[in-house]
Amino acid sequence: MVQIEEVAALLAQHRPALLRYLARVLGQDAQEEEDLAQEACLRAYRAIARGQVIPQEAFLPWLYRIARHLAIDHWRHRTCLPLVPLDELEQVQQPPIEEGVIQDTMPSVV
Repeated sequence: MVQIEEVAALLAQHRPALLRYLARVLGQDAQEEEDLAQEACLRAYRAIARGQVIPQEAFLPWLYRIARHLAIDHWRHRTCLPLVPLDELEQVQQPPIEEGVIQDTMPSVV
């Protein structure tokens, strides 16, 4: 079992591998990798401080799972469409609404 005193040493030991893993996942953005590695370490530390018990042999896969979930969340937020202020929307050329309406081609029943 991992004790709270051992967490800092384990995190320091596995941090370089965690950064390499995040580099593969995120595409070589060093600042994002560093931020997510710190967040993963912080979440692991907080979980153990709250009393979550992690066996020694399961610590590294657990840490990678935390980092993976953070990377997925980060990717989802990064790929969202950017917000555009309303005053800039007027500059976008939109076709008239009539061009997008599908005409009813069904014959009417009398």
